[in-house]
Amino acid sequence: MDYHLLRKIRIGEELCKFVKKSLFELKEMEQMQVLRDMETRRKLEEDICAWTVPMEYRIRTKKNKKINKYYERIIKKNILLDEKKNRVCKVANEFTIELMEACRYEENCPFSQVYGAILGGCLQNRLAICHKHNSIIIFLFQLDKNNEHDLYYAQKMQERILDWICKYFKKRRYSERSLWIIYGKCEFNILVAFTYEKQKYCQFNFKENKQYLRLFNSGEVEKIAHNLMSNYNQYKHAIQDAQIQDIDFLNQNMSTVFTILRTYYIREDHIGTETRLAILVLKAWKYYLLRRKMIKILKSFVCMPKI
Repeated sequence: MDYHLLRKIRIGEELCKFVKKSLFELKEMEQMQVLRDMETRRKLEEDICAWTVPMEYRIRTKKNKKINKYYERIIKKNILLDEKKNRVCKVANEFTIELMEACRYEENCPFSQVYGAILGGCLQNRLAICHKHNSIIIFLFQLDKNNEHDLYYAQKMQERILDWICKYFKKRRYSERSLWIIYGKCEFNILVAFTYEKQKYCQFNFKENKQYLRLFNSGEVEKIAHNLMSNYNQYKHAIQDAQIQDIDFLNQNMSTVFTILRTYYIREDHIGTETRLAILVLKAWKYYLLRRKMIKILKSFVCMPKI
């Protein structure tokens, strides 16, 4: 064989080995980074579960109780959404009923896998402002954890349900895992998630006048939060055992399923009345700036609430 040709072959083989080695090292570095991120997230989750707001950081102004009460009345009257006048729950139920009715007349409809729904976001947190309020509707389906193909099924089912809702309302989906819809003059962020067991508090109840979506009282929120925390390890272990490409999906799913924990940790007796009132004022101010397109001022305040 020609010497120069043999040399070129050897150089090519060495180059292939180098590229393979580089790609392997790059993949290994990416895997290590994902594991580090998981560990950081795990520590944060543990810290959040055990955390309470220190008294010195709570917003309290005890110097003049009359003034405090006056501003509390003003904020609740002019900013906080009045639950008695709130029609979002009613519209959310109408939205859900329409989907369920449409699903009945369609063969192999993906929405038929949904066993329940729950309201989340600022409405459930009782931090909706009267100027601008929307809500999150989370549709849930059950996943068999013992099925080896369950994770692939879960991702596909989530996608199929969102696509079906898009198609039904003739909307375009701009996000991979959610959908914004305006229905009955209310804005809804639609999410779909799986649970390993059917959550009783959000199952469709066909006996109580089709009131599928509602706001929970403080006692119900506490019971639901404790129930969710008792199931925490099941979701945590699934994330730890998952392939790298599935970790983000499982994290997002867990965050969606555990949405009531946000409501639990932002209760009045947990963070204080004044803190909640301050959040309402900041949210109203944020909407004021957005409405006047004062984006530069808004961006300079990185702590603006998203609750």
